[in-house]
Amino acid sequence: MTNELNQLRGQFNEQITSNKSLLILRDDYVAHVNSKKTKKSLTPSEVQEHIITMIGGSTNAAKFLDWVCPDSFEASNLNESLVGVVTQLRDLLASKL
Repeated sequence: MTNELNQLRGQFNEQITSNKSLLILRDDYVAHVNSKKTKKSLTPSEVQEHIITMIGGSTNAAKFLDWVCPDSFEASNLNESLVGVVTQLRDLLASKL
């Protein structure tokens, strides 16, 4: 892996792991189905609360979704979206095969 792509991967990994609501939602609802803390399934309103916090406290998810994958992905800067970075890493790995 190139040093530049490795650094970029690290930056996106840091952004993902620093998003506590994303991690809590993953741990409590996606990975374990039950909250570790309460030992009960999260309610729909609790899930919604985590999602709103995860996307920056707004009910408009456009900025978060553009960070994940912009509408005009092909014309976007691949270093600025999660899908762009994953695409670059995939292409680099494919070129090594």
